[in-house]
Amino acid sequence: MSADEIVNYGATLGSEPATMIFLDWEYDREERWFEGSVGNDYFDEPEMQDALATLGEFLGG
Repeated sequence: MSADEIVNYGATLGSEPATMIFLDWEYDREERWFEGSVGNDYFDEPEMQDALATLGEFLGG
């Protein structure tokens, strides 16, 4: 998912009263994503950090 998709989809899902959390995870620091990057690199990108922080503020976290 892109940073924009995380914010948009996360906000949509988070607006649903039955949704209690938005969970993102990394299994370990060795998995390879479809485009060849390592998972922790994906979550460490500044735009991803900003998107997750924005979503956290929206969801009241």
